[in-house]
Parts: sequence; C-alpha cells; structure tokens
Amino acid sequence: MIECIFTLDYEIYGNGQGSLRDVVLDPTQRLAEVFQEFDAPFVVFAEAVEFARMEEAQSDPDTAGVRAQLRELRAAGHEIALHLHPWWARARHEDGRWLLDWSERNICALHPERVAALIATSPVTGGLSEAAKAWLNQRAQIVERDGMRAIADISLLRSYPERLRQDPEGFAQYRLRFLANDPRAERLVKIAGIVAADCRVELLPGCCFHGAFLER
Repeated sequence: MIECIFTLDYEIYGNGQGSLRDVVLDPTQRLAEVFQEFDAPFVVFAEAVEFARMEEAQSDPDTAGVRAQLRELRAAGHEIALHLHPWWARARHEDGRWLLDWSERNICALHPERVAALIATSPVTGGLSEAAKAWLNQRAQIVERDGMRAIADISLLRSYPERLRQDPEGFAQYRLRFLANDPRAERLVKIAGIVAADCRVELLPGCCFHGAFLER
C-alpha cells in the first residue's frame, strides 16, 4: 500500500500579486471540502512572513480571513505548519505592488546571525511543552558540537521511515543531502522551535517547520 501525505503551500506564490480571497482563501476552502468528503487531513504550510508583511502594509482586506481559516483548518484536524520565504522579511509594498528582497533567497548562504534574525522574528506561535523545548535545545547543542552525523540516524527514522526505503539508492542520496546541511543553520532551526513557542505575535495556532526550510 502506498501511503501519501498531501500538503498545501498556503501563500500567494511568486511576487505576491493577487488577492488573498481569490488565490488563497477560496481555493483552500474548496480543497478542504473535497478532503472532508474522504475524511482525510492534509498539511497546510502557511507562509507566515508573507502574511505578516501584508497585515503590516494593509495591502489586502482579507488578512483577518487568513487567521480565521487557519484556525478552522486546525480545528477540522488538518496540520498547520510553517512555510518561510526569507525574501519577504524585507519586502516593501509600493504603488500597489510588492518589491521582494531576492538577495536572501538562499537562506543557507546567509550569515548565521542573519538566519537567527529571520527565525527569531518569524511571527508564529506554538504550544511547546518545557520538555519539548529541552529536547530541541539538546539537539541544537549536539548538532553544533558533533555535526549532522550525530543526529542523522534518529532524524531519518522520522523523516524517511524504514517502510519507505525500498529504493536504497534514493535513500542514500537523501541521506547525503541531509549530511550536507550546515550544522550551524540546522542548530538555528532547532532553536527556532523554541523561539517560535515564545513569540508574542499571533499568527498561527501551532506550527512545525517546513521540510524545505534549509533548501539549497
């Protein structure tokens, strides 16, 4: 049996042009209705920084609708996860259009200090227990001290379970990509889970981090 996880990048894709109602809210509602027929959940990767910038600029009348829909989706059993594009962090809304900062497209190429700033200012909230925070902090220390190999086996058991490893070559390539991640950036992602739980700016009712956060 093939097991599938359906995911949705919840955002205005590209340069930010278009209305939240037409591009995000209404299509997501139709999708949720289809999944409800089959009693199936999906993962919603919400672009938190994009929506925060739109709220600040008051560039769309339906930003409150985003908050409401995310809460409704979570209440219906769908998972709400963080999708972060760093080029939105310094985006400007001028003359009715968005000017994005493409210089920060590759987050792994940025200085660790800038990565830390991007993560720490992400407008998300969570609900991590103190035990979960301690676990993330321990993992952050391990990866900083010993590198990616120190957490590879246990991490890959979760992200690439044994039942999905019928293609040994594919798994080997995936493992190599995991090991190639910058340990400093990986450490900051672990810390982000702690920071996100303590942020005061309310946008998401609970979140995890997009698997493509360290996209190279």
